[in-house]
Amino acid sequence: MFRYIDDRTNSLFGIQDSINILDSRLDDETKQDIFNNNICLIASTGPGTLFENTHGVVENLIVIDMTLVSDLLRLTPHEISALILHEVGHKLNRAPTDQSALKEFYADDYARSKGFGVHLKEGLKRYVAVIDAHTNNTRCFFRSLERQEQILASLNSRISRI
Repeated sequence: MFRYIDDRTNSLFGIQDSINILDSRLDDETKQDIFNNNICLIASTGPGTLFENTHGVVENLIVIDMTLVSDLLRLTPHEISALILHEVGHKLNRAPTDQSALKEFYADDYARSKGFGVHLKEGLKRYVAVIDAHTNNTRCFFRSLERQEQILASLNSRISRI
């Protein structure tokens, strides 16, 4: 079904369970579509991304950042499978437009149509929660910096009056 490359080891670094899930749940026609479209799966250290036309090396690469999906998001093998199918959906279920939101909808719909909609939703909820927490921490950090600057400005104005 997929061609594999792992940039850390030769062991598919944590996605073998997800590949086994896909292999057991996808129909033969879907597996053949993936194979015929020369889609290569890379377990790496960025979230899933589809790279097209990689100058003859392989036609399409899906890079799965295992640090993000396993360590930070703690996605289950089924959720990683849904992420992989979402990325495959960018190739096999193309949106008829260049609108980013519609492209994501079509890719999500592909994963859903293969029976992984619930898993995709759970993984996305976890992703949004982590991003929101990070964004909130960043906002708090900047508010703290602003307060420190205000305090320093106030102290500087007092010092200059002395």
